[in-house]
Amino acid sequence: MPKAKKKVVKVEVVDKGGRPTKLTSKLCDQLESIIETWNPLKDVNYDLPQLNNGFKISMLYLALCTKDNLAMAIGVSKQRLYDYQNKDNSSYDKSLQERFRDSIKGWETKRNALHMQMRLFFNKAEPTWIFLAKNFNQLKDDAPTVYETNITETTFNTLNISGEEARNVADTIYQEILRRRARNPAPKSPIHILQGGGGKILEI
Repeated sequence: MPKAKKKVVKVEVVDKGGRPTKLTSKLCDQLESIIETWNPLKDVNYDLPQLNNGFKISMLYLALCTKDNLAMAIGVSKQRLYDYQNKDNSSYDKSLQERFRDSIKGWETKRNALHMQMRLFFNKAEPTWIFLAKNFNQLKDDAPTVYETNITETTFNTLNISGEEARNVADTIYQEILRRRARNPAPKSPIHILQGGGGKILEI
């Protein structure tokens, strides 16, 4: 009597919205391949640097240096990229989530390492390099910015103003900086306005 054929049932993990998940082994393979082959410095000529195409090299780096770029490369939204990494999201296979998270961590390490090596290729776009470095948490303005007003009796005499008037000037600067920060509330390092001649210290 011939053996009965086993019925193969294909099981798809679905997300909370009821749609088939895209977090599959194939997607993880695709992500790992994209990260592994991403190397804008691959063809750099270190012996004859004048032959390098700095614009092309920097563009190859920019093509995959943010999570928006990475999400687009694998065909998902950035929000879905975060969903796949979320340990509290039970919609996806845990082993695939762990594999996906490891790939993202590896990408971040590679991106940051490449960013430091890319410094010379951004010589004509230094603000862009610095902006990205701050976003990647490589460069931080931890040290307070200090403005020394150096208000002394000599200064008072030169400007023909009293000590009280000079302190009012410092207070006006202080209030103006506060107003500007209110319009742009991004966290910044503290600013100290030091008044010479034993005056008070304004920290903002």
